[in-house]
Parts: sequence; structure tokens; C-alpha cells
Amino acid sequence: MNLSIKTRQPRAFALTLSRISKALIAATLVFITLFCNASISSAHAAGREQITTISHLNGSPVNTYFIPPTQPNVTGPSTLIVYHHGMTSNIDEPFVVPPGAPTGPIMTSIYPMYGFLSVGLAHTWANPAALQDIGDAITKVQDKYKFDRIIYIGASMGGCNLLSFIEQAPPEIKNKSECILVIVSCGDLANLYKLTSEKLVKDSLKNTLGGTPAEKKKEYKARSFIPNIKEFPKTVKVVIISHMEDTTMPPKLQNQLYRALVANGNPTKFIERKGTHGTWPTATQFQFYVDHIIHKRLM
Repeated sequence: MNLSIKTRQPRAFALTLSRISKALIAATLVFITLFCNASISSAHAAGREQITTISHLNGSPVNTYFIPPTQPNVTGPSTLIVYHHGMTSNIDEPFVVPPGAPTGPIMTSIYPMYGFLSVGLAHTWANPAALQDIGDAITKVQDKYKFDRIIYIGASMGGCNLLSFIEQAPPEIKNKSECILVIVSCGDLANLYKLTSEKLVKDSLKNTLGGTPAEKKKEYKARSFIPNIKEFPKTVKVVIISHMEDTTMPPKLQNQLYRALVANGNPTKFIERKGTHGTWPTATQFQFYVDHIIHKRLM
């Protein structure tokens, strides 16, 4: 409706239009405010708790977010989902992405008997101290809830970190690690440096690992999953999501990861989708992927 019509109107009608216009603007502003506030508080509405430990990186407090189960588990093992965000993101990621159907709240509404833990720090690239922080957060949750099994979801750098975490995890966590969903990620950081088109990724790797792969060959090998895959339990099931138009984590990297896992004897599923690095799975797709790693034999 266009309220700025240039034809002359009677004064009373013009005043009415003015009042209507102001009312519409006010109502719109109220709606926007409520919508924004609802989006900001969506994680709180989901019942998340903040868990704080002391970081092995710098001795400072480090936070994680946890949604406890809202229903008792009556059939099957009790389950903890551990989520790790991408390179430039933070632990809020699964509470706001994708917009309108964020991963954490959606997963715990589909699986109300599961716990959901969001972990990680930006630009860490399997830093051993950062991986210890993940272990501390899981241990703190496990001390209270004693979940029977742990499944993981790692996006981009988060996939790299969680794969390496499972390799290095203490026995009480490694033995409960059942499966992992790896979204547009990789298992070889030197190869990522070579193949990515994103300068931001190259710069992050150089800054975090102290140089290029040529300059820091041992560091890249130590922090990459594939060179250390023998430490990865062969019982852990893996679903790899690859996006065909991804130039940040190109599909060659997921193919390399798939081949390494199959050679290691892990039950592994490779799912290729249309999309770029920023294309996010829908809630329905997430449910399919999680169901797949839990219930399917994969091989």
C-alpha cells in the first residue's frame, strides 16, 4: 500500500492516513524488535547451560554450551552429541545456524533424550591444548550425566578438530565415541593449504601452525588426522558431507578423507551434495545424517 500518493486529499482523510502510517511503522518496529529478541534468545529458550573450564591454551576460562536431555532415555543407550564450529565461528554457531532452524535446538527437539554440547575455539586447527579443552568439557558433562555413547558433528575446521580429538581422546571418552558427522572438512592440513582458494584459510593455518607446510612439515603432520589415523578406533562410524562447488574445502579433500577411513577399516559413508562451503544442511538433512551414523552399517 502506497501512503505517499501525490494527489490532494481532504484534510481529515490525510490526518487519518498519517495516523495509519505511524501506527503501521510502530507495529513494524515492534515486530522487528520482538523477532530480533526471539532470535537472540532462541538458545536460552532451548534451555542451554554454560559450562566453564580453564583453558590449556592460556589458562583463561573457556566456555561451552550444553543442552541437557529433557526426557529420560527409555530405550537404547543414552547419547551425547558434541558439536564443533568452523574456523571463524564460536560456540553460538549451532544455536543460530541455520536461521530459523538452528542445529542444537532442533536436534534436541527431535531427540529430547540426547544431550547436546557445543565446544571449540576459533582458529585452533587441532591445537593439542584446544583438544584438551574439549576433553575437559566432555568430562564435566559426563561426570553428571554419564552418557553411554558420544556422537560428534564437526563443521569445516570443527571436523578436523573432532577427528583429531577422537584420535587423542582419553580412554574413557574414546571408548564411548561411536560415530561422527564430518561436514565439508578434511584430514590433511597440508593438502588443505595447497588446495583451498581462501586466503583467510591459508593465513589462519600459517598463523596457527607457525608457517607454511614447507616450513612446518612436522607440525602440519602432527595436527592432521590422516597421518595419525592408526590411533582412530576402527569401530567409529563416519559420514562425510561434501559440497560440489566448495572452493574453501574442495571435494578432493573429502575424497582423500573417505579413502583413508575406508583403508583404516572404518564404516564410512560419503554423501555429495550441491552447494558451496556456506551451504548449510536443513534440519531434515541433519536428522537423516544423524540417523544414518547411528543406525546404518555404512559399509
